[in-house]
Amino acid sequence: MNRETHVRFCEGLGVRFPRATRLVILCRTQAEADQALNVVQQWTAEAGLQLHPTKTCIVHVDREGFDFLGYHFKRHYRWPREKSRKKLKDTLRRKTKRTNGHSLEYIIRDVNTTLRGWFGYFKHSHKTTFIRLDRWTRGRLRSILRKRRKRRGRGRGRDHQRWPNAYFADHGLFSLQTAHAAACQSSRR
Repeated sequence: MNRETHVRFCEGLGVRFPRATRLVILCRTQAEADQALNVVQQWTAEAGLQLHPTKTCIVHVDREGFDFLGYHFKRHYRWPREKSRKKLKDTLRRKTKRTNGHSLEYIIRDVNTTLRGWFGYFKHSHKTTFIRLDRWTRGRLRSILRKRRKRRGRGRGRDHQRWPNAYFADHGLFSLQTAHAAACQSSRR
């Protein structure tokens, strides 16, 4: 299992950083960015460290954006990077196979543990992230219910009337969108 470790930076002479320290420096101009990169390269070389050649780069945050600790940053927004979303979907796919023999309540409890943990880390993402993932998750659950009624294919069309979003909320499905709205509301107080 891969786990991130959080590092506290200390200023002072003789400080040795762990091997996997990550650093982002924000600058206003290209010249400032080039100067900052030179300073960091010199500083790490003096400490006997080396910058990763493919992970060290200068980007314009408004045009290209950058990935950092599971997030993608662009302009004034952040959202989970593509690899993080794909990993979540792969995990949920394993838990929501159409041939799953468990009860819907059991499946929802299992899915909720994954969604709650994922949200705990990515709750600072832009709100559209959660709307799409909630829709995708409910679609997976509709497909299970459709299969149990001996129907083929994915949950679409009339399945949204048969099993509306409120149906899953009543069964206790964790909503990323609702959790995000609540987190934003509590941070404004």
